[in-house]
Amino acid sequence: MWFCLLIRKVPKVLLEAMVMRKPFITNDASGCKMFAMIENKRLLIKLKDIKNFYYAMKRMLQYTEAERKQMGGAGRKLIVEKHEN
Repeated sequence: MWFCLLIRKVPKVLLEAMVMRKPFITNDASGCKMFAMIENKRLLIKLKDIKNFYYAMKRMLQYTEAERKQMGGAGRKLIVEKHEN
C-alpha cells in the first residue's frame, strides 16, 4: 500500500526509467527526492535551475557506461523491492 501511494507522487517517466534500468536526473520536487540517491550517485537538481541541470548532465556524461548501467540497475532493484513489500 505504501508504494502505491508513493507512485502517485512520482512522475511516470521517472518510474519508467527505473523499470527500464536507465539512469536519470531529476529535480527536488515532491516524490522525486527519495529516488535521486542511488548507488551514492546523486543527480538531483533544483526546480528550474538550468545551470545546475547543465552540470548534472555533464556529470552523467562523465560516468563510464558501467557506472550508468549500475545506476540504472540500482533503480530497477529499488522499484522491485518496493513493489514486493
